[in-house]
Amino acid sequence: MPLRVWAKRRVARELGSATVHADSGWWWADPMAGLVIAAVAANEGREAWRGSDDCCQSDGRATL
Repeated sequence: MPLRVWAKRRVARELGSATVHADSGWWWADPMAGLVIAAVAANEGREAWRGSDDCCQSDGRATL
């Protein structure tokens, strides 16, 4: 991705396009969001595998 950002910025400079230049920024935001979502999903899966009792009352009724 860094090579793509570099190429886009070069094209933006040659075209004089602020829009293309702005599009080349924050290239790391999508992969970072994906990692955060994956970490949350892994944590939820681990809790489900262990049988976490956080979702049920002591008498067995589910809480909402």
